[in-house]
Amino acid sequence: MHLYTLPDNEAGKSMAVRDLDVSQVTGKEELVRMLAKLRLRSDLEAGLKGMTEDMVDDFPPEKLAALPESAIVHITDAFHILKKKGVPDQEIFRRIDMQRSLFGAVAALPADISLPKYIKRRLKAEFPQLTSLEEKIVDMEILYTVKWFSRTSTSRDNWQDVDDFAARAIATTRGKYLDTQAVTRAEVEEATTRPSGGKWKWLGMGLVFIAIAAAAAYWFFFMRGQ
Repeated sequence: MHLYTLPDNEAGKSMAVRDLDVSQVTGKEELVRMLAKLRLRSDLEAGLKGMTEDMVDDFPPEKLAALPESAIVHITDAFHILKKKGVPDQEIFRRIDMQRSLFGAVAALPADISLPKYIKRRLKAEFPQLTSLEEKIVDMEILYTVKWFSRTSTSRDNWQDVDDFAARAIATTRGKYLDTQAVTRAEVEEATTRPSGGKWKWLGMGLVFIAIAAAAAYWFFFMRGQ
């Protein structure tokens, strides 16, 4: 099951994620950890704060359950279980919504709802604080999760399209962060090196005041001298 069609020029970009081999994951908990590491790999700000992929390996089950990746995995798992039982998609999403309502309510589901769309709605409801969760990274995690639950193959070649998409998503997200930081630094440097209009205004008024005072003093002493 493919959610995306990649352009030809994206081929060969999967080396950046090849060491995190989702195709060889054997359990749901391991899948959550793997997806969290991939998201962390795209989050340069978290890295600057000292967060590392090794820390994810030490997360206890309750901390893993609080991650957005856990929501993605559990929703996809429930979807596949009910789908195999022949439950219609709309009914599947309704049941999942009932189960997860304690984590956050969502509005009525549209008729064209799909698994990726539903997952994104749930993430916004359950993790409103994650404003920095890039959509491309969410797409990447959904794509990996759907592929993993489909269990079509563990052959590396059959995961090439997913790895290519992941590498592009991570590179794009990291690039956006670096571009934002570069713009911010440039604005700060410009603000510190260029006097503001207010400073020029007060400087000009000060010079005028000094000139008037000097002229008055000169006139006073000149008249007394007369």
